Amino acid sequence: MNHLRKGLKNDLDSGLKIVNLSINETTEEQRKTGVIELPDTLRQVLLNLLTFEEIPTPKEMEIRANQIFTFYQEKVFPKLNETLKISPFFVMIGGPAYLQRYIERSFIENYIRPIYAFKSGRFVIAREDYQPLGR
Repeated sequence: MNHLRKGLKNDLDSGLKIVNLSINETTEEQRKTGVIELPDTLRQVLLNLLTFEEIPTPKEMEIRANQIFTFYQEKVFPKLNETLKISPFFVMIGGPAYLQRYIERSFIENYIRPIYAFKSGRFVIAREDYQPLGR
């Protein structure tokens, strides 16, 4: 895990986990570093939330990002806490590029650290000093 930023590596070593809220399934390497895949029923709900049939407006993207956070808070977090006895602190996000900043902001505002994963197996923690969207 030497490819992880030292702070994130220390967090993972101490038992914190990453929940995959991206459109892609976790890789074997990601699972080895602590990424948890959603159960199939929850994953399908997430994929529906990440999908738009038409080009969304900024307001629709903001609403959808908040729905994704609510889904995490009300469905994903309790399920993981109940079945695995873990309380994840990081969420791995990914999906339509135009939606990512909205998802990132929704989680940061609620004290959950979003991270991005890359095919190389590296993780990048989203910035905390984001710029508000049109505010």
